[in-house]
Amino acid sequence: MRYLRARRKESFISVISIFSLVGIALGVATLIVVISVMNSWHVKLLDEAISFSGHLRIESTQERGISTSGDLAERVGTLEGVATVIPVIESKALASVNGNATGVEVRGVRRADLESIPSVYNNQTLGSLEAFDTAGGLFVPSNLSISLPAFPGSFVTLISPNGPVTSFSTVPNRKAFRVVGSYSTHEMRFERPFVYLPFKDAQLFFALEDRASAYKVILTDKQNTDQTKTAVREVLPAGLEVRDWKQTNGTLWGVLQVEKNMMFIILALIILIAVFNIVSGLIMLVKDKGNDIAILRSMGATQGTVIRVFLIAGSAIGIVGTFAGFLLGTVISVNIVFIQEQIRRIPGLALNDAQLALLSELSTRVEVREVSAIILMSLFFSLVATIYPSWRAGHLDPVEALRYE
Repeated sequence: MRYLRARRKESFISVISIFSLVGIALGVATLIVVISVMNSWHVKLLDEAISFSGHLRIESTQERGISTSGDLAERVGTLEGVATVIPVIESKALASVNGNATGVEVRGVRRADLESIPSVYNNQTLGSLEAFDTAGGLFVPSNLSISLPAFPGSFVTLISPNGPVTSFSTVPNRKAFRVVGSYSTHEMRFERPFVYLPFKDAQLFFALEDRASAYKVILTDKQNTDQTKTAVREVLPAGLEVRDWKQTNGTLWGVLQVEKNMMFIILALIILIAVFNIVSGLIMLVKDKGNDIAILRSMGATQGTVIRVFLIAGSAIGIVGTFAGFLLGTVISVNIVFIQEQIRRIPGLALNDAQLALLSELSTRVEVREVSAIILMSLFFSLVATIYPSWRAGHLDPVEALRYE
């Protein structure tokens, strides 16, 4: 403790120790806060994706679509962990209004099943879903309403290449549907044109008769996806396959994992830079205490005793800095909403963009496993940083140190 306290002769060394401690604390706190915010953001983004695609997805490998006349939905729905099984029709089409056209992805669902998509059902902006099935209506995203435009009560013409086949070619199928409502997900990734049609109308429009493009399976717990996926695969007939949400959203899942890992590595460099200050501070301390070390060695102190002194001195900086950073990062993460509200009061900061709600509405998700990894990493770096200076102090030759004294 004397070596870490500031004295007139060693004040500069103590300043380096203080900067090392503060640097480690800030690095650990920053890493905890950023990773916690990213965890929350990733969970929201993945939940948004899963609400569209389902936890599991049953598709046909041989034919166009899956027959809805069998008992497949009932068999899968009785499995443990399965909440609901939804037949869906998915196809691309061209949406046109008064000469304005854009490509859309059409989803055919039943009115009751649309309630299982909270990103759509809970974010209605205009119109209503009350007459979705009976009126043969079209439910569109809000950005499509503005770009075409397609507001409740107006008609949108859908053009699909999957029309009737003649002796010459396939004739595109086209039909006008009345818009009954619109929704907004407020997310960048999902502000793309997913338009929803009643299931029966979608079957007729895409000439699927009594078939569905796929079955979307919603689970009670997405953590048991692998176990439930195996159970679903066992009851599927030949020609059908099941994919989980990681496969369905493979690109998104991979990007999020790479982003998180790279952010962890980049922010860990902050801790590493602070740890280098421990090395320089201890080397200077060993140089300054050379005479004291030589006297202690001459009086019978072993190399291990000297090494242990400097290991403890250097490790103390890392331990105190790490746990100070842990407390600071945890406090900030828990109170991130309050901190954001205070920052919003600063004039000139645009933190309320509705189009970026996922990013502007900060929240955190503190994972014990990741916080523990950050703490262990910081302690490991701090301990490794003390090895060379301590080894150098322990192997200092007393004769050489006292030669000119």
